[in-house]
Amino acid sequence: MPIPPDTLERQTEASRRPLMGDRSLDRAAIAWTVALALMPWPLVYLGAYFLHSAVAAFGFYHGLCVTVWVFRRRACRCYPNRPVYARVWTGLLIAGLAVSIATAILLTVIGVPSWLVDPVLIRHAMAALHAVFRFPACIGLYLYFAVVNPVAEEIFWRGVVYVRLRNAGCSVQSASIVSAVLFGSWHCLTVLLFFPPAMVVPVVMGIMAVGYVFAALYERYRSLPALILIHALTGDIPALIALAWAVHASS
Repeated sequence: MPIPPDTLERQTEASRRPLMGDRSLDRAAIAWTVALALMPWPLVYLGAYFLHSAVAAFGFYHGLCVTVWVFRRRACRCYPNRPVYARVWTGLLIAGLAVSIATAILLTVIGVPSWLVDPVLIRHAMAALHAVFRFPACIGLYLYFAVVNPVAEEIFWRGVVYVRLRNAGCSVQSASIVSAVLFGSWHCLTVLLFFPPAMVVPVVMGIMAVGYVFAALYERYRSLPALILIHALTGDIPALIALAWAVHASS
């Protein structure tokens, strides 16, 4: 059945709206989005530094991500998803698995220098946060971060924060940079616990760079499921492998 011309025109206009670079900036919307993106700071600080609980810290954080997505997803629907071809899914899957396998091999063969990752520091941090790292109790922790964290972070940071910045009139470059800085900066609360002081700034800047790449990929593919897969296979799962190695090395 053919699509009526007026419906097709509305769909075309909706798909172009976020990409229009000549729109005037909606400064109030940008300010509200930045304020929203700063909310992980007090929640993670409350859980990690006040309650000394990894469960509380990330429960608050992921609860925020999901809650905001549930209540704001309608406002972001004007940024339509694009279908991802099977060859792209296959390429993403192969690339992600390659990163995870390479991480495991490197950690097994050459390890990680102590100036970059201190196994004793990581073990103490996990103990302070009451995080269980003994097998098999740690399986639940690893599965949670391999599945829940990439979903929660992508629907919040790219699905809401990035899209709101674009809808407010920010260019692709500006929205990518702002969302990446906001995404990476709050991680310093956890990086401070797990890395030597000299590595905090480089690690946080690295996370910002990852956030910029994720925003660029989302702009290109317009698919949160694809981005969630990339996040899990190239970010969270390799990080969990490194964490497991560090805990094992210090035992």
